[in-house]
Amino acid sequence: MSVRVSKDFVGLTNIEFNCCSLHKTFSSQFIIKEDLIVRDDGSELVVPTKIWKLTNDAYPSIFPNQPSYLPHEPSTSRKSPSERITALKLRDEQNFAEWCTNDTVNSFEIFQETYAKKLGDGWLNIRTDNFVLCYRLDISQCPSIVVSMKIYKDLTVEIWHDSVLLKTKSYHFILGEHNKCDRWTKFDSLLSWLAAFKPNDVKPNEKIENAMHLIKDAYSQQDDSDKTLFFNNNKSALPLEKRKELGLPGKGGKLTKETQFALQFTTKSLIDIANHIFKEHTPEYILLGKFQTDSLEARFGQYRQMSGGNYNVSCLQIFESEKKIKIVNWKNFHSEKKGEFHIKSLEIFEATSEEFEVDEEFYEVFDTTTDVEISPEEMPAFIYISGYVAKKVSQKLNCDLCTSQFITTKGLEYEIDTACKYVSLLDRGGLKWPTKYTLEILVESYQIFNKLIRKEFEKEFLKANNHKQLLEHLVFEKMELLNSVPEVSCECKNNFVLIVKQCISISANIFF
Repeated sequence: MSVRVSKDFVGLTNIEFNCCSLHKTFSSQFIIKEDLIVRDDGSELVVPTKIWKLTNDAYPSIFPNQPSYLPHEPSTSRKSPSERITALKLRDEQNFAEWCTNDTVNSFEIFQETYAKKLGDGWLNIRTDNFVLCYRLDISQCPSIVVSMKIYKDLTVEIWHDSVLLKTKSYHFILGEHNKCDRWTKFDSLLSWLAAFKPNDVKPNEKIENAMHLIKDAYSQQDDSDKTLFFNNNKSALPLEKRKELGLPGKGGKLTKETQFALQFTTKSLIDIANHIFKEHTPEYILLGKFQTDSLEARFGQYRQMSGGNYNVSCLQIFESEKKIKIVNWKNFHSEKKGEFHIKSLEIFEATSEEFEVDEEFYEVFDTTTDVEISPEEMPAFIYISGYVAKKVSQKLNCDLCTSQFITTKGLEYEIDTACKYVSLLDRGGLKWPTKYTLEILVESYQIFNKLIRKEFEKEFLKANNHKQLLEHLVFEKMELLNSVPEVSCECKNNFVLIVKQCISISANIFF
């Protein structure tokens, strides 16, 4: 193979040949003509190289004596990935800063000049020096304003829907807590949100709140002397007053004398209360509807129910009813999940299945039931309720011997004398006195139920399908563990185990 050397290179030294060949074949941006050295003190030393070198990305781009389409200018050197990322971030930040500047509403005057261009179809507007009003009409029947938006001079916003002023917090998700339309994107979002509002779509409670708000504003602007004027006029127009003036006896075709007196007395009391509050506390307004007697009326309704449904109850019946109510409110339970709750607050649901499984961990309840102590103040309630349990069991027993296991003819001899004394106060001759065995069943039911809603067992207990059957099963197992299920032989041949289970079931009904 022969090598032909161009005449241009004849007579050149090796160094000159190297430099000349690189210059004639490679673009200058690929040729390294200087070496850079960094000294220990950080200064740089630049030294020209005798032998030129090429960069790592060099490629020939100059071809002398060749067709013109072969030589070309090399493309500019590409930036490294990190440099490109930095440049992109810088460009994005610049674009975002420019967009934020254009999106900002700097003044109300600027808003007035531009807002009309952003209103879509169906929007009408009114422009004044102090505010701008944008609204939509419903012209399907009688023309009416569906929704309207008022932007004030300080760029704060108020919105009405069917003549009801919306709470500012309902559109805080668009304007923020400061409630200002200081960006065009906020204005666009408001228009889009309000365009979806429909006629007669306001909730009734919102209409009531708006009406109360208007009444409160009007009422707070009155003088104190005018605020009770309505009640004074109402009082003077009562039927009882008119009847007295005219000298009419009896009902006069209206209310009863007692009802009329109650109405007059209530109105007069409200006037006195309002005058006292305005004088001592100087509020802007008073909501007299907040003065309620619902709790008192509900209590007396309970007295009537507990007294045989009689409308007029005696003082003795009220005292006896109060004693029984006190017994019912015998104990608040403590759930690890729900905290303190009363037994009346439990919601009862039918079990989806009669089948249930008892996990072995539930039997650990037996080891800790003694942690649930019963105070002397609670014992009267247990005695009273266990008497109820004994009565329910005895109703299904025809055998005196079996009945004597649950009911005694004598009062319980208990360590806490007050426990029996309180029940004695309730006894008018018809109360059943439970035996200690009946009381023991109720106490065990209470202690086990109380432990099942504690931290250790509550989660698994709530997962169970049939809570009542689970409680009955655990109580019966505990009674057997304590050897408290005696084998009573009786001529009636009743199955005493079934009777005990029935007693446990009645006790469990108190909790479920």
